Amino acid sequence: MEIFTTALSGVGISVVGLCLLRSWRSRSWASVSRVAHLADKTLTGQVILVTGGNTGLGYHAAEEFARRGAESIILACRNLSKGTEAAEKIKSLTGHQNVQVIQLDLANLENIRRFATEIQEKFSKIDCLVCNAGVWLPMDQKSQTDDGFEMNVGVNHLGHFLLTNLLIGQVKRVVIVSSGLMMSGKVDMDDSQQFIDGRKIHDGERVPKHAPIGYCDSKLMNAIFARELADRHKDIPVICIGPGWCKTELARNVYIAWWKKVLLAPIALCFMRSSKEGAQNIIQAVLEDQEYFKSGHFYRDFQIAKKENEKVDGLMDISTQLWSLSAEVTRLDQS
Repeated sequence: MEIFTTALSGVGISVVGLCLLRSWRSRSWASVSRVAHLADKTLTGQVILVTGGNTGLGYHAAEEFARRGAESIILACRNLSKGTEAAEKIKSLTGHQNVQVIQLDLANLENIRRFATEIQEKFSKIDCLVCNAGVWLPMDQKSQTDDGFEMNVGVNHLGHFLLTNLLIGQVKRVVIVSSGLMMSGKVDMDDSQQFIDGRKIHDGERVPKHAPIGYCDSKLMNAIFARELADRHKDIPVICIGPGWCKTELARNVYIAWWKKVLLAPIALCFMRSSKEGAQNIIQAVLEDQEYFKSGHFYRDFQIAKKENEKVDGLMDISTQLWSLSAEVTRLDQS
């Protein structure tokens, strides 16, 4: 009995310690509620389009946009039933009734074109396009989009590349959700198969064990795309953000053994943000005056992220090549 009591006390002390550590760590996580000029800022008259707005970061961002009185919130979702469920929940929670769901499959180029045409017919302007939707698929699954691209790159980069370019004539601001995992990414312009099968790994090359290389590569492409987009469209603010490690459905297609989840739990308790906490980065990127941002650059917790931007700086010699190849494979010029 004494051993049991001692063990229980030890567990209790550990849990309290982890909670205190999380409380300390979370102080560095930015929140719009703590920024005086953003706390009560409204979005009156604005039309906000969020890809992947039915779940995770996109859902919580869309809910906040509704609370702040945006004229219209568009949830661009692959699954219409889940999108409709999310829209009805937002309406119920906020009282905002103009939340629309339009089907968008970023893994299908023709579907993206159909979606863009529908948006252009229904809306004269998009005040902010939030490129949030994404997938995280292990490379050994060899998943490909309907057009034959490696799924991580095809959805996270190429899908949003095409969508943004199709809508750019009516968009006033672009927010691109990247990730700090871009630091483990690589864009090899000499590897013609990177878009198709994923990047070729050379002998002795170190690769991340905690994330699919296709995901890391796609997030780096997001950041390079943001920079190049800002250079080509200097009148449109482009904000690239990293939301941090967040609890979302992103890795729903990944099997994780129960014992690994147990071992990971204490780390997650201390360092993993909720979807609502991670969404603060998206919300700030939509709310903040454009003068606050250096267009095309990567931000985290409302601050410009030095190491991520330095990496992109070193890759600007291939940014035009990446753009041209992306335009070629998505048949942008034929749109």
